Amino acid sequence: MTYKLMSRAALAALLSVLTSTCAIAAEPLGLYVGAGAGSARESGEQWGDKRGVGWTAFAGLRPYRNLGIELQHLDFGHAAGTHETGQLASDRNGNARSTALFGMGVLPLSPVELYAKIGVGALQQTTNYSRCSLVFCDDERRNKTEASFGWGLGAQLKWSSLALRGEFVQFRTDGRGDPELLALSLLWSF
Repeated sequence: MTYKLMSRAALAALLSVLTSTCAIAAEPLGLYVGAGAGSARESGEQWGDKRGVGWTAFAGLRPYRNLGIELQHLDFGHAAGTHETGQLASDRNGNARSTALFGMGVLPLSPVELYAKIGVGALQQTTNYSRCSLVFCDDERRNKTEASFGWGLGAQLKWSSLALRGEFVQFRTDGRGDPELLALSLLWSF
């Protein structure tokens, strides 16, 4: 399934939940949007441990005080590395991003809220390799998009319709690097 198709499916699922929940919610829907940035890391056999700057944007709803659903786009920044072995040198660079749909459990402790979330996202990882020796050079580009399990933990400090959110989100992969983001975001509820 392509990245575009997974993103559209996640958006359709969010809109479906929005319309069906409107009819049964005893409380206001609790729609919100937000964005933020922070420290991104990709670790695994492919990269070792590479850090950079990442960002996120999200929209969600909380039809009940302790439950919610969130559509989130995460950009895990850019990773680069060089490795030399004898007469062979290799350069790698790449990036990862995901659009994910999360289910959330919230513990409201007014004015602070703690939350945990799990979901699935269309994780797209792009890697460029360049290998050179005294005799030849070889370039290779790998681009892989797959559905990946994601999870996160966070806390937010609310005041009026605004909130300051700190969260950690990670996606699991099969050894290509597990991207994660530790971000500080601003959230607006309406």
